[in-house]
Amino acid sequence: MTDRRGRSHAPRCTTARGDRWIVRMAVMNRATTSHTTAQQIQSVTYHLVSVRTIRCRLQQNRMLARRPLLRLPLTGNHRCLCRQRGD
Repeated sequence: MTDRRGRSHAPRCTTARGDRWIVRMAVMNRATTSHTTAQQIQSVTYHLVSVRTIRCRLQQNRMLARRPLLRLPLTGNHRCLCRQRGD
C-alpha cells in the first residue's frame, strides 16, 4: 500500500524521455506553438498531454513556448505612408 499523504502535487504525466522529445521538437521547429506540439504528441503516442504541461517542460529547460503573431507589426515608415494616403 502506498502512502499518498506526503505528495503535494499530481504525478508527472510525461517521462524524462518524453520531456527530451518535447524540447527537441521545439528546438527543431522554433515557430511551432504549444498547441501544435500537444497535438503532435497525441497523434504519435495516443497519450493526451496538456498545453500547460508543454509550456512547463519548455520553461524547465529555459525555453519559451512560442505564440504566433496575430498580425505583423507595422514599421514607422509604413505608418507615415498610411497617414499620407489617408487610409
